[in-house]
Amino acid sequence: MNEYRSHIIWKILLAAAFILSLLVGSRIYSHYNTGADLMSIYQSGVGLSQRLSNLTTWNENDLYRSHPDIAQAISKTLNEAWYWLDQSYNQKSSIELSSYFEKGLLSHLDFMNESSVGARSSLSHQLELQHVSLDKSVVVVKDHAAEIIYNYTTNEEQYIPSKIDTIAYTAIMVLINGEWKIKNWISERVGQIEKPKESLSQKALLLNKISQIKGINYYPAEYPWLLFWKNFNQDIVERDFQLMSELGINTVRIFLPFADFKDGEVLARNTANLSLMLDLAEDHNLSILPTLFDLPVGYTINIYGEYVSQLKHILTATAHKPALLAWNIKNEPDLDFRIHGLEKTLDWLKYMIAKAKAFDPEHPISVSWSSANHLSILSDELDYLSFHMYLPDENWADKINDLRASLDKPIVLEEFGLSTRSGINNVTGASEESQHDYIENCIMMADEHHIPWMLWTLHDFKQIPDGVFGWKPWIKAKQKRFGIMKADGRPKKVYYKIKNLTEK
Repeated sequence: MNEYRSHIIWKILLAAAFILSLLVGSRIYSHYNTGADLMSIYQSGVGLSQRLSNLTTWNENDLYRSHPDIAQAISKTLNEAWYWLDQSYNQKSSIELSSYFEKGLLSHLDFMNESSVGARSSLSHQLELQHVSLDKSVVVVKDHAAEIIYNYTTNEEQYIPSKIDTIAYTAIMVLINGEWKIKNWISERVGQIEKPKESLSQKALLLNKISQIKGINYYPAEYPWLLFWKNFNQDIVERDFQLMSELGINTVRIFLPFADFKDGEVLARNTANLSLMLDLAEDHNLSILPTLFDLPVGYTINIYGEYVSQLKHILTATAHKPALLAWNIKNEPDLDFRIHGLEKTLDWLKYMIAKAKAFDPEHPISVSWSSANHLSILSDELDYLSFHMYLPDENWADKINDLRASLDKPIVLEEFGLSTRSGINNVTGASEESQHDYIENCIMMADEHHIPWMLWTLHDFKQIPDGVFGWKPWIKAKQKRFGIMKADGRPKKVYYKIKNLTEK
């Protein structure tokens, strides 16, 4: 009986395996026989194609307007070809290039990849459609400025600064079996690239508003850090904006985590919510200061393109909003010096600052330093300077005055505060009275020396998401209690003082 039952079970398992193999086989067959997107068989999939498309700008001439479908198709092919060129260069081996290039080019590309040094990544393209044949099977497209970043570091202990190279080329592309391929590739001299002109008058107006900031860093009590955009709630944001407005706050700093603005439906949803948030702020006479690239994954050049794509998408989608005050490129990048290295971190910052100014020439750009000791770093590239202060320092305002005079830039105290976390003998926290006195002293000192300020933060938090402050419960407990309001909405002692201080 047992043998018979075992025999039946094996038959069932074999039948299930056969059916599964048919399903998988049919998926693979369908993929390779219905013109499926090659990128979909790789982990990056549709998201990668979307990010690549954000790196392309078209000259919308008559040919482009007459053949938008062709422009879209060849843009996709070129972007993916560049992606696989980069992967092949980095791996010193041709990967998927035969899917995009005709045989005549492959041997040349193979030689280039085998002799490659370090790593590279293509970052942006400026395309122009120059010819479309009558039967629409041959096109000529020019890339006026293909921007590529190279890093020749082969030993992490001896970092070599990255190099940005810009090339121009004309590609002849042919339509074969429904797929565009690059038949020839002619390198050319790079012409004069017109850079967007900074709107100095608009920036001057916004910098004047920055000099008058009386602001606050913001997450809702219910959903701080990585929980905010996943659980965006318009009613909660409106409620909190009303509280801030009643307190006399004029500026709100918010955070855009890199992972929450990557691609696909998540990017579309969160961009729409960011736009809504800017509109709600305008309704309450508040300015918004977004901090970009919060909690990113690093500074290696293979993900520069993802950063540029996200930067372009966010800035071009929201730069027209009246409530937008400025852009903060990165929160406390000086804390990354030890992990990623000073030069690698600064390379990334310089490039993203330049790109932000190109995508949005009107709004001021800054970076948040965790310490005033780093305010001179990149000061020439930034429109104003920002620092954080959590340790008591009686002479901090005098130091900022000296730095402001020597650097000739506005300086904002962008984060300060005191946690009221209670524990055994209150070891890692302060009383509400101490918080009141500390915040009052900081604001009065800042106002006396005409230093704009932004308090951390409006609320105590009901929870701290994993992955932000590590596993140590006493650190999480401390981070929960920096608010001027308790997590249940009751004001702390300092809450009532804020309105008096903002009215001065």
